Amino acid sequence: MAKTITSHTKNSLLLAIGTVLGLTPLLARSATPPTVQLVSPSFVVAGQPTPFEYKITIGNDGIPVKGSLMLGFHHSSQWKGTQISKPQAPGYVSVVGKVPNNFKIKFKKLPASAFTAKGDTLYNRGIVAEVAQQPLQPGEVITIAIGSDQYGGIQQKLSDDHHELRVMADLNADGKFDWSASPQFDVIPAPTHHFLLVAPSKVVANQPFDLQIHAEDAFNNFVNNSYFTTPVPAYNGKVTITDEKGNILAKDIKLDDGWALTQVRVSTPGPHWLTASDGTLKGGSNPFKAFNQEPSYKIYWGDIHGHTKFSDGLGENAEEYFWYAQTGQHLDVCALSDHSQKHWPETIAAVKSFYKPGEFVTLLGFEASLPGGHINLYFRGDTAPLVDDWAKQTYQGLTNSLAQQFGTDLITGPHAFGHDSNEPYAFGAWNDTVERFVEVYSKHGASEYPGNPTPLLNASKDMSHYLQGGLAAGRRFGVIGSGDGHDSHPGRAFGGAYPGGLVAFRAKELTREAIFNAWQNFQVYATSADRIYLDFTINDSWMGAQLTTGDPVRVHYEVIAQTPQVKAELIRNNTVIRSDSSKLGHINIDFTDTPTAPKNFYYLRVTQSNSERAWSTPIWIDKPGAAGKASAPPAVANPPAAPARRAPASASDDDMD
Repeated sequence: MAKTITSHTKNSLLLAIGTVLGLTPLLARSATPPTVQLVSPSFVVAGQPTPFEYKITIGNDGIPVKGSLMLGFHHSSQWKGTQISKPQAPGYVSVVGKVPNNFKIKFKKLPASAFTAKGDTLYNRGIVAEVAQQPLQPGEVITIAIGSDQYGGIQQKLSDDHHELRVMADLNADGKFDWSASPQFDVIPAPTHHFLLVAPSKVVANQPFDLQIHAEDAFNNFVNNSYFTTPVPAYNGKVTITDEKGNILAKDIKLDDGWALTQVRVSTPGPHWLTASDGTLKGGSNPFKAFNQEPSYKIYWGDIHGHTKFSDGLGENAEEYFWYAQTGQHLDVCALSDHSQKHWPETIAAVKSFYKPGEFVTLLGFEASLPGGHINLYFRGDTAPLVDDWAKQTYQGLTNSLAQQFGTDLITGPHAFGHDSNEPYAFGAWNDTVERFVEVYSKHGASEYPGNPTPLLNASKDMSHYLQGGLAAGRRFGVIGSGDGHDSHPGRAFGGAYPGGLVAFRAKELTREAIFNAWQNFQVYATSADRIYLDFTINDSWMGAQLTTGDPVRVHYEVIAQTPQVKAELIRNNTVIRSDSSKLGHINIDFTDTPTAPKNFYYLRVTQSNSERAWSTPIWIDKPGAAGKASAPPAVANPPAAPARRAPASASDDDMD
């Protein structure tokens, strides 16, 4: 059924008032907007080429020559395939009215100044049809078609409820576009393509643990009916769970609407990987480690950076966002970091309602988009006052004022910071009270060093703007990854230049206080997409430790990767001093090293064969009497050194403090 929406804007009322007051000439933008009908489709299946047809009825004032109609795509959507050169090919765009050839059609990305409402700037790229010969008459019906049933349409791989292609109009030929309320439709997941399994990163051998299983389509959308008006082809079959050796751990596990929770156990300590299969479809788990006894510390996974329609993202609201994090991705920790605090009360309410100690931790946060660079802010509690003057401050001024106002009840840090800035962002100024982390990786790429394998757009060539430059300058911080997703798919943000990242927290329990304290004390590490198991200690102290000790030091690291082929590089003072590889997905190393400078830092970088990576938080080693001496000098990222002779694998637990 076609959807029709009429836009009753304030323009008509303003025009009436202006006429009475004799101010009509001052209200030139009071032309009546068009009405919009979406003839087809009624919904879209992710990844499936789909033709569109809109009928737009021109308002009472018409549209003059040089005026325009625009069909805008949300900046976070992933629509592909529009074209204007081949009528008998998929995605061909036509705009037809009463007068033949009356439109000049172009694909444009318009500046913010082209829109009368700030919200419309999110739809700033799309199809612009400029009236070329004769004005559009009141009541004239314009048909905009994208593709056809015969030749095919356009596609979008991200699922999204209440999606829209926004219809806007330049009613006065002045280059200013107004929104003509557009019909919405669901982009539902495609049929199930594989299974996603999520296990705890640490379990106890011969004891049952929870295993989450859910169905995903070929584009990693969760195939589930929640939040969609259109029925989703959900998976309701049964699967068998096996371990890496083919041992059957569970049979006939029934998925209900694409999801199941079951318990399994593994019998041997060490690294493990699980598989689910129904005989046709299959999927794997994250890597995890089994211990002989309950570890003192657990690893909890989170995505603490993402956006909804509350600011510049897709997704309806905070409730839907947190639901997807907990149920759709089985995260342990999540924060919504919308740019705007306009919906701060709704965000606070969702943070409170979704928090379940021992099951799911929500954190209250937001993103401050400063001119010099962006930082994210997170609060210890579930409520906080508006920080409504941040846009007026400099980077250094804001962090200093936050430290004064909140002290240790707030933490902040930069993200996507590997770009040039006219401020001392991110490491030229640093307030240790509140600046406790850097987000080294997100969907935008990595900010480890210039020229890294996943660079930011318009990345800086200056080492001082990168993680390695910050460490060389003596800054100390935890290292995290997250999504910066704008698709309301926390934990599975695939709408950027690269897959979104994750943060791993090391804590004794899954509570907000424990997670916040772990983060504040650098007990975190970063990954890109995969839940890579990473353990890194020096002198039995975990990553994030700040030690004063003489030579030599005892270094231990263990990696359990998602892929069989994996490489681990140990970096001291920005130089790779050791590189270890495995074709079995497991690296376990113990050796001794002698630090070279009065002040030293070590961190671990892991690279899998699928290009996904992990970065540890550093461990800092100060030699006795090193206070006040210069930090290690900056250096370019050196190629891996020749591997040293591998020491015997350690059988020690990773919980020695």
